[in-house]
Amino acid sequence: MPIARRPAPASRPPRPSLSAREPAPFARGAHRPRTDDAAAQVRDSGKVLLAALNKLAEEAATVKPKPEPPQLRPLPFLIYMADGDTAPGSFNVFSQGSELKGAQRVFKRFPETECAPPPEIVAELGDLGQSVQMQLAVVLQRCPHYTTNMAGRWGGASAEGAGTCCVIS
Repeated sequence: MPIARRPAPASRPPRPSLSAREPAPFARGAHRPRTDDAAAQVRDSGKVLLAALNKLAEEAATVKPKPEPPQLRPLPFLIYMADGDTAPGSFNVFSQGSELKGAQRVFKRFPETECAPPPEIVAELGDLGQSVQMQLAVVLQRCPHYTTNMAGRWGGASAEGAGTCCVIS
């Protein structure tokens, strides 16, 4: 005698079928957009990221004798995210000269920072014996509007290809 299936209770809606014949109702990863795509959808997102950059640069400049690595590491990446693509009319972060003066001073005073794991991980895993130094100005070379003649203003090497992002010592 075949076993009969019980019908689903009326209070619960039927589950959607995700068989091979039917497409999924949403794409994988659609719930979490890429940060730069999400920022580009906000009007004047470059200005917002520039304001965050100025705030962090101001805080890093006031710390004596030297700011902690978590204060310096986000600076070049904020510039990278704020810089638009090379299409006409896109936001060029490097054309905002006076608004970048504080960040430029920080880049010149502290051209590199450590990329070591947080102290909690070092305490758990022990000292890894390597120190990785990140050169802040070299990260800017990934920006669409960055040109090699800007390197001197940002504390980087003037010659094209003269720098590397990270140095392991």
